[in-house]
Amino acid sequence: MSGEVGPPAADIPAVACDAWLAYQSMTASKQAHYGYLANLDLKYRHGGARTLAERARLETLLAAHDQCVKKFATEIKALASADILARDVLLGLISKIGEGAAGSIQ
Repeated sequence: MSGEVGPPAADIPAVACDAWLAYQSMTASKQAHYGYLANLDLKYRHGGARTLAERARLETLLAAHDQCVKKFATEIKALASADILARDVLLGLISKIGEGAAGSIQ
């Protein structure tokens, strides 16, 4: 995922790598879905109508994101069972990323 800002690899406990990768996939799928929605919104503002292909693409993107969310939830639960401290470190890093993204929106 080029251009994604995140913690240095050294900050992520080794046991948390699968959960971190699942988080990155979830973020990418969310961006893909919202990006496509934004493009469609622009089209609709200029009088365009949604096509069957666009509806199918939206459904595909949403289904992919749903799977990524489920995978992340599974990985974070497994991490909590294996090493609660590593889970807390990872969630803290993810939270800092979220705070940085929120700050860039304002």
